Amino acid sequence: MDLKDKGTVLKNLNIKTAIIPEVILFDVKDYKKNKKFYLNLIRKKFRNVAVRSSNFSEDTRRKSAAGKFKSFLNIKTKDYHDLENKISKVIDSYRYHSHDKNKILIQKMVENIYLSGVATSCDKNDNSPYYVINLSKSKDSSVITSGREKNNHTYYVYPNSTYKIPKKIEKIKKLIDELKKKFKEKFLDIEFAVDRNQKIYLLQVRKLITKKGKTFYSMDSNFSDHLNKLFKKISKIRNRNYSLLGNTTCFGVMPDWNPAEIIGRRPSPLAFSLYQELITDNVWALQRKNYGYRDLENNSLLKSFFGMPYVDLRIDFNSWIPSDLDNKIAEKLTNFYIKKLKNKPHLHDKIEFEIAFTCFSFSLKKRLKDLPNSKFSSKEKKKIFNSLKKINETAFINLKKDFNKIQLLKDKIKKVSQSKTYYLDKIHWLIEDCKKFGTLPFAGLARCAFIGTELLNSLVNERIITFDEKEKFLKNIKTITSDLNRDLTTKKKSQFIKKYGHLRPNTYDIGAFNYKDGYETYFDIVKKNKQVSRQKKFDFSKKTLKKIEINLNRNNYNISSKKLIEFITESIRLREYSKFVFTKSIDEIFKNLKLLFERLKISKKELKYISISTIKKLYHSLNHNDLKKIFFDEIKRSKLQSLKNKFIKLPANIFHEKDIYFFKLEKNEPNFISNKIVTSEIYNLKNFLKSKNYFNKIICIENADPGYDFLFSHKIKGLITKYGGVNSHMAIRCNELGVPAAIGVGEKIFSNLINSNKVQLNCQNKILKIL
Repeated sequence: MDLKDKGTVLKNLNIKTAIIPEVILFDVKDYKKNKKFYLNLIRKKFRNVAVRSSNFSEDTRRKSAAGKFKSFLNIKTKDYHDLENKISKVIDSYRYHSHDKNKILIQKMVENIYLSGVATSCDKNDNSPYYVINLSKSKDSSVITSGREKNNHTYYVYPNSTYKIPKKIEKIKKLIDELKKKFKEKFLDIEFAVDRNQKIYLLQVRKLITKKGKTFYSMDSNFSDHLNKLFKKISKIRNRNYSLLGNTTCFGVMPDWNPAEIIGRRPSPLAFSLYQELITDNVWALQRKNYGYRDLENNSLLKSFFGMPYVDLRIDFNSWIPSDLDNKIAEKLTNFYIKKLKNKPHLHDKIEFEIAFTCFSFSLKKRLKDLPNSKFSSKEKKKIFNSLKKINETAFINLKKDFNKIQLLKDKIKKVSQSKTYYLDKIHWLIEDCKKFGTLPFAGLARCAFIGTELLNSLVNERIITFDEKEKFLKNIKTITSDLNRDLTTKKKSQFIKKYGHLRPNTYDIGAFNYKDGYETYFDIVKKNKQVSRQKKFDFSKKTLKKIEINLNRNNYNISSKKLIEFITESIRLREYSKFVFTKSIDEIFKNLKLLFERLKISKKELKYISISTIKKLYHSLNHNDLKKIFFDEIKRSKLQSLKNKFIKLPANIFHEKDIYFFKLEKNEPNFISNKIVTSEIYNLKNFLKSKNYFNKIICIENADPGYDFLFSHKIKGLITKYGGVNSHMAIRCNELGVPAAIGVGEKIFSNLINSNKVQLNCQNKILKIL
């Protein structure tokens, strides 16, 4: 059966998996000749109808005009003039697409609609072989495509899987299966409704116009095998591990070291491997051990599932347990954390604040009440409380030590860079020095900042200070961003580049320009004569400091309120400073990699396909293989792997191996910064090839690190990120500069936002509204 105009298709279609509402279909030219006849026919047959377009040009083999023409729902046929008016409006919408075969489709309205939906037989973004099903508790499926409906949900279904999926999704899957077979088409776009008796009604079916050149998966006959291997891999990892506490594990892209924010969901092999080498293989665990947590040094935090980075949550939760707690308590805590995250997956970017107990705070005793009395005795809870107090004490001591270490890195970088050693040698020592004097102390300072932020938030939660006081306090902390904005207007270009030239958006992406090479792109429209606004100095009142002191004494915390405030201030400031310093090492590593490839006459564009582990092996060993051939062979393998990987879709959280075959896009709870309400145009920042005017716009970016600080020199109105946590780099920046923001909105919300024109960012009421 052919997919002609949608009216003819629905009139002639006969299927078992859905009900097709009755239709009346007529040519526009016939309607104009005998309008009264058709209007009376409609009124005689139906009480309530949908008036839809069925234009000859609407859906062809090469292009789709879906949504171009008018349609109207819930039209009462007893209102003769309204019915006539709506048909006329649909015909008017054909103005630029006239044809003798244009028709009008009158469709009986389905009653008692519970859900409306849109489904495609592949992911229309890249043609990957998943059924993508969007459901909304609305009678109108257009709210799904517009993104206006808050309560819509998106499901991904791998059709070749035999694993059980929810009944309502299974019915829709069977409908797609039948339609594909009926029309002998791989790519279909359907609209449907579900009534309260769970009956499915097919409202439209058309050929999905797909993007050319993106059907590689169809050539890969092993697609199902790839997923089945991952299924087995995850199943094995989830089993009991002899060296770890906890019955099972789960995986996420946002927890802890937040790979989705730092390197993205699909990082290049170079970015992924460098992040692992510098932080998540060993450095992260060594820092935890140094701060009084359990020793997890033999465990890598990240897993790679087809090139996508996932945090192993069992390893992560083990690492948050103070080393002086016995195995019995530690085992129960690990299982408690995993169960809580499974029940509340939207908290995956708030692990340290909402799931795990990682330090002392003024709210800790209340939080520990979440531990069920049936599993944790009051004595055990007290042990946990006292152990976490020791973590804070260690952090207070280590703050200065880690700052002193990061200061040593500056000279280390300078010495290596100025040496006359070979590029491979320089890269090796830049990596080793960065781990010892850069990312290790940075991880410590970041932990101090998390503790400081938790303490500050608990002061608000316990009503010791107000939210307004917290906001003013954070604005008063001057980080490297404040220096950058000031220096941009006061320093010469050469001076500015000398200090900040190593920064780049997406720190681990060798393809992104640093500030030195991309200065004109990032800063060329910023007015040099603008005045840098000065923030009025804020200090807590004596009365407030006294209240903090009382609460410190109440918790037997041997520190003054002034020292506490000083720790919070310095931990946040030094975390951002240490990040600024160690990223210089990454820039130098990239510089030497480029010089190495230039010498070997290999395109720099191919660098991202090299793993940093290959570079390290070449430093330590010598064999008969030609260096250029080694790189070419790896590039070839990585390119093919990356091409295959990009068609595989996985959820942000994996709690069971079956989740790789069927999952729902989770809606995050965004982290709102400030109490401001702003409305503006959306600007989706995807590349920096041409400088744009970001002034007074709400900027949308997937993930943001220090390299995106240039945005704040453009006086943006607000910021929205797909990934990021409450204590992420951009959250700190926006707090400091008073920029309203929604950090870590998640894939579903972000997709709706970037397809809109105007948004209200209401941080006060924690609402994002598409206008």
